[in-house]
Amino acid sequence: MITFHHAEYADAFEQEGGLVGWEQRYAQLAPGRYCGEIDALSMAGITIYRERIGLPVLQEVVAPKDQVVFGATLNPSADWRYNADSMGGGKMVVTGGGREALACGTGPSDLLLICVERDLIETQLGRRVGHDAATVPACQQVADTTQWMVSLLAAGARGSTGALEEAVLSGLMLDRLAGLAGAAIGTEPAVPQSAFSVYRRIRDFVDDQAGEPLSMRQIADAVGIAPCDLRSAFSQAVGISPGEWIRKRRLNGVRRELAEGDRRTVSEIAMNWGFWHLGRFSQYYAAQFGEAPSETAQRCRMV
Repeated sequence: MITFHHAEYADAFEQEGGLVGWEQRYAQLAPGRYCGEIDALSMAGITIYRERIGLPVLQEVVAPKDQVVFGATLNPSADWRYNADSMGGGKMVVTGGGREALACGTGPSDLLLICVERDLIETQLGRRVGHDAATVPACQQVADTTQWMVSLLAAGARGSTGALEEAVLSGLMLDRLAGLAGAAIGTEPAVPQSAFSVYRRIRDFVDDQAGEPLSMRQIADAVGIAPCDLRSAFSQAVGISPGEWIRKRRLNGVRRELAEGDRRTVSEIAMNWGFWHLGRFSQYYAAQFGEAPSETAQRCRMV
């Protein structure tokens, strides 16, 4: 049975649960009210997602281990990165699930994701698909596949999928996607994966020191790299400076705890995340999320 589902989200942490079976953590990178939506068209063994977010968001994700994921940005001008590799210009990434990945952009996002059960795609392809991400360069095959998937989602939104024969459609999709997976096997990422590796090491260190003030020198020494290499890795991986990233990550941490109905005071939560000047914290928070932290706490505790 072919099914279609549409959902809208008013916060980054809400949208984390929009992709079935995925482990995700989103962090809002730009100021403003969050708005996001996901369209999903599902059939036996295959789900097509279109995920739109109106603000830049950093996404740390793990797709289900038993799936192969095909992903592309539908915004040709977007500066979108996957594991520090630029995904603009009509490219498509192909990756096996089960490993952490980092996706982010510097503007609003419009992403197409096709999730296929690993057994189905490997049987169709006649070989194993690895867990490492590979990229299919821009080509007519990618463009045609992307356009077709978007048209199927549009048909689902109109409620006109009833005329589609599921077995025939899934067979055609598997044939097309197996061709793309075959083209991706053996390709190398456009940029070294060291930037993604550095990001993860820094993230883990910073999270362990969540309530502490940190200098770039402290962070660089902790992970064993030069400060200039730290800044370069962040520029490649997330497009903002390490200092800006730390503040935004901690603000998102406060918002998550407030939204989860934590019974501590706003001041206690803020200080736990290293915001010792509470007036300045409130200004940062309101500028980032479009509401005072007390408003978030009150709204979420009433739910």
